Order: sequence, then C-alpha cells, then structure tokens
Amino acid sequence: MPGLKKFDVMSQAVERFVATLHRPGVDRGQITTFGSTFRVEQDFTADPARLRLALAGVARSITNEKTRLYDSLVDAAAAFYAAGQRNRPWVLCCVTDGRDNASLRFDKDPAGIGQHLARSFNHDPTNFLAVVAVGTDAQIDRHALAVLGQTAGCPCVTIDGFDLIEQVFRQIALRVTSRLVGLRRSVGSISWDELARIRQVSHFPIDFSFLLDRSGSMAEVASSNTQAAKPAPRTDRQADRWWERN
Repeated sequence: MPGLKKFDVMSQAVERFVATLHRPGVDRGQITTFGSTFRVEQDFTADPARLRLALAGVARSITNEKTRLYDSLVDAAAAFYAAGQRNRPWVLCCVTDGRDNASLRFDKDPAGIGQHLARSFNHDPTNFLAVVAVGTDAQIDRHALAVLGQTAGCPCVTIDGFDLIEQVFRQIALRVTSRLVGLRRSVGSISWDELARIRQVSHFPIDFSFLLDRSGSMAEVASSNTQAAKPAPRTDRQADRWWERN
C-alpha cells in the first residue's frame, strides 16, 4: 500500500468485492461517485469489466472537490429506483473519507438524511445499505455518522485507515451472502475464496451499487501507519453487534 492514493486502495477493495460477488451475466453492478456533485460513472451492468473501467476513469479525474455526502445518498437511492430491477435484492455501499460540507437539502442534518433513507430505501427488507467512513476524528464526524446509522437503521462503520477497508468489505459481503443463502455466520476472519463459495450456493441475482467519495482528499496518499489504522474499539464493537443482530 505504500505510495498508493486513498482512492486507489478503495478501488482495489471494490474490485475484490466485485470479483467475489458479481457473477457475470447474472448479477448487476453500478458505480456512482460524489464530490461537489453526484455522478453515475457506470450504470447497472452485468459485465464486471465495465465496473473496473469506471473505477479507473474516476481515479484519473479526481480534482479539488468538496464532500456532498448526505445529498448524494439521496441521489444514490433514487438511482436504484430509476434503474434497479425490483425482483432482486439491492445492495448499496457508500465510502467516504470526510465530513459532509456541500449538501444543501440535508446540510448539517444527519438525522434528516437517516430518516429519509429509512423511508426511501431501507424500509424494504430486501435492500441492504452500509456507510463506511475512513479517517481520524479530525477528518470524519463519528457522532453524525452514528446518528445517521441509528435513524436509517443501517451500519455506519468508522475506521481509522484505508488498509482496513477490505476487511470491512468482507464483512459486508458476508452479511449479503449469508442473507441470500439463509446462513448465520459470525463476523470475523473470512477469506474472499470462502465468500465466493458461499455466494455460489445462492441462485438469487442481486443489484449492487457503490457510492464512492471522489473529493480532493481522496487523491492523498493513504496512510501506511498500522497503529493509526486500527479501528476504534467502541465503533468496531457496535458494527459487529449490528451484523450479528441483523
């Protein structure tokens, strides 16, 4: 990871998720991003190669944009209803490295966006939503994210460093695959190969979407300080309890 930018590390984790859960020609994936605006980089496709191309294009296009997090979550949910197939489960995963500083509709209102998501997306038991925030207390607003997660009824996972993002994605992939095949697996150490085997048991196609931060800070070099990158124990335990409970 030394020398890699934040977006590059996140992109690699997204690609591992896609390689594990996306069965070409069966499941469909989407890539959306947000900086100062919301963009659909690649609409739902059954071809994983198109998702990889979209990620590479975003990596080359990052500029000094702000972080329109809350309002972009609204747009991402609406994008599902515009192009998602309602006869299959929907999975929406958002990743950010900063505090919301560009939303207008839900400016400084994590409870408001949480309530909106609870009504507009998370009310459906076949939908799965997760928000992942990466950074220190100076970079992300843990309290606001806790409020968002509580009101939306979804996990809002906060971690200190991007070297933990793949671990979180494995947890999300485990939760999704376990729900599809009706298994109860504890959240812990599990390999992508094990997840792929669980996924093959399920014949249910899914639509999944990643809402990725493309703000200016995502072009910064990802920290390789493993001590600083450990998840906050309190937050990590809360996330584990959420996955075990639901």
